[in-house]
Amino acid sequence: MEQHRALTEAAGIDWESCRPLLACPPEYMLETLTYLDERHGGAADYLVACGIELSAVESLRRSIVE
Repeated sequence: MEQHRALTEAAGIDWESCRPLLACPPEYMLETLTYLDERHGGAADYLVACGIELSAVESLRRSIVE
Protein backbone atom coordinates (compact mmCIF):
# COMPACT_ATOMS: atom_id res chain seq x y z
CA MET A 1 0.00 0.00 0.00
CA GLU A 2 2.85 2.37 0.76
CA GLN A 3 4.19 1.96 -2.76
CA HIS A 4 0.80 2.98 -4.17
CA ARG A 5 0.70 5.96 -1.84
CA ALA A 6 4.15 7.11 -2.93
CA LEU A 7 3.27 6.80 -6.63
CA THR A 8 -0.03 8.59 -6.14
CA GLU A 9 1.53 11.46 -4.24
CA ALA A 10 4.40 11.69 -6.74
CA ALA A 11 1.76 12.21 -9.45
CA GLY A 12 0.37 15.13 -7.45
CA ILE A 13 -2.80 13.30 -6.41
CA ASP A 14 -4.17 13.57 -2.87
CA TRP A 15 -3.79 10.12 -1.31
CA GLU A 16 -6.67 10.47 1.13
CA SER A 17 -9.11 11.22 -1.68
CA CYS A 18 -8.03 8.01 -3.46
CA ARG A 19 -8.17 5.61 -0.51
CA PRO A 20 -11.92 4.90 -0.78
CA LEU A 21 -11.41 3.82 -4.39
CA LEU A 22 -9.00 1.10 -3.26
CA ALA A 23 -11.39 -0.56 -0.81
CA CYS A 24 -13.26 -3.76 -1.57
CA PRO A 25 -15.92 -4.81 0.92
CA PRO A 26 -15.74 -8.56 1.66
CA GLU A 27 -19.25 -9.16 0.34
CA TYR A 28 -18.23 -7.78 -3.08
CA MET A 29 -15.31 -10.18 -3.24
CA LEU A 30 -17.52 -13.11 -2.24
CA GLU A 31 -20.03 -12.17 -4.95
CA THR A 32 -17.24 -11.99 -7.51
CA LEU A 33 -15.83 -15.38 -6.50
CA THR A 34 -19.32 -16.93 -6.63
CA TYR A 35 -19.83 -15.50 -10.11
CA LEU A 36 -16.49 -16.86 -11.29
CA ASP A 37 -17.31 -20.29 -9.83
CA GLU A 38 -20.75 -20.41 -11.47
CA ARG A 39 -19.78 -19.00 -14.87
CA HIS A 40 -16.20 -20.13 -15.35
CA GLY A 41 -15.47 -22.96 -12.93
CA GLY A 42 -13.47 -20.69 -10.63
CA ALA A 43 -11.02 -17.83 -10.70
CA ALA A 44 -8.12 -19.95 -11.93
CA ASP A 45 -10.09 -21.29 -14.90
CA TYR A 46 -11.22 -17.77 -15.75
CA LEU A 47 -7.67 -16.42 -15.71
CA VAL A 48 -6.38 -19.28 -17.86
CA ALA A 49 -9.23 -18.69 -20.33
CA CYS A 50 -8.11 -15.04 -20.50
CA GLY A 51 -4.65 -16.15 -21.57
CA ILE A 52 -2.78 -16.16 -18.26
CA GLU A 53 -0.39 -19.10 -18.06
CA LEU A 54 -1.33 -21.71 -15.47
CA SER A 55 2.09 -21.37 -13.83
CA ALA A 56 1.42 -17.65 -13.28
CA VAL A 57 -2.01 -18.42 -11.82
CA GLU A 58 -0.47 -20.94 -9.43
CA SER A 59 2.21 -18.45 -8.42
CA LEU A 60 -0.47 -15.85 -7.73
CA ARG A 61 -2.46 -18.38 -5.70
CA ARG A 62 0.60 -19.19 -3.56
CA SER A 63 1.34 -15.52 -2.92
CA ILE A 64 -2.25 -14.79 -1.91
CA VAL A 65 -2.63 -17.84 0.33
CA GLU A 66 0.68 -17.39 2.14
